[in-house]
Amino acid sequence: KEKGDKGKAQETLLDVARSVVFPLCLALAKRCEAEVAWDASLVDLVCDTCWVVSRLAAAHSELLEEATNSLFRFTVSLRGLVKISEDQTKMAKVVAAASTALAEVPADVNTLQSMLKCDVMQGKRLKEPQGVAAAQLISEQVLSLPSLPGRGKLLMALATAAKEAGKNLPKDANSGGAVVHLLLAVAAVSEQLAQDEGSEEAAEAASSVPAVCQAVDEASSLCLDVCFSSLIRCCGSLSVLATQDSCALQLLQKAIRKVHLRPDALVLLKGNLRRLWRYPEADDWRIPQARLRGLLHSIFQVVEVSKTTSLAWASSSGTRASL
Repeated sequence: KEKGDKGKAQETLLDVARSVVFPLCLALAKRCEAEVAWDASLVDLVCDTCWVVSRLAAAHSELLEEATNSLFRFTVSLRGLVKISEDQTKMAKVVAAASTALAEVPADVNTLQSMLKCDVMQGKRLKEPQGVAAAQLISEQVLSLPSLPGRGKLLMALATAAKEAGKNLPKDANSGGAVVHLLLAVAAVSEQLAQDEGSEEAAEAASSVPAVCQAVDEASSLCLDVCFSSLIRCCGSLSVLATQDSCALQLLQKAIRKVHLRPDALVLLKGNLRRLWRYPEADDWRIPQARLRGLLHSIFQVVEVSKTTSLAWASSSGTRASL
């Protein structure tokens, strides 16, 4: 009898979560987008709701995806507010409660792919502040994600989302909008996979590298200056995954010809040159040497002659350094 009562209580809890708690969270998200006035009772309600949703997700795996989506949508609405509430203290408390609750939810590859399918991550909505906030949240979640199965599929999903964001840049295209955050996430996942070089998952991800490179190229084409650091990281890692394909190196060479190379970009190039030298694999050592010469030639063509840049090059010289 006790087991039966416990089972009924469990079913009741799940029903209440799905019919009351999650819809309430989504309703609060819509109200936030209407620039709600934050009185004390609403602040308490929001903070309590976020805490409950987070606890439900942690305690019941069957509610994980729904709980994550509800918290994600609500946090996006808060971060995407263009006009901030006059009461900064109340607003800060609400944002902190939502962000903390989302961070405490055990994220995995499936929940991240679900976030990428959210309405604010589609089409022209990526231009809006909510779309940029959603991309930033997804990037934060990816950066905190441990090594879990399914990252190969996530890599392609992130690259596709970045490509879509590249087609829907905000009016100030120089800011990069959602593209900056999504390419940072692509770089993080590709670096995780590159660290597992030789694993079955890394081998499976290798087949998607040309498509990922194509998507990254299209995503960054209109905001290359602000995305270049992420692009370097992507190319360095993707070249390790696809050992027989030079698409990552070709993408980087193409990008180098279009940007102003800042000292921070040179540092990243230095860190990735060993990978770009080594991959794709070749029996003849002259092939990677010629490839690296081509890359360095591209750099020399566009680098600005200045004291800062000269010092950056000088600090990278020497027999043991990459450059």
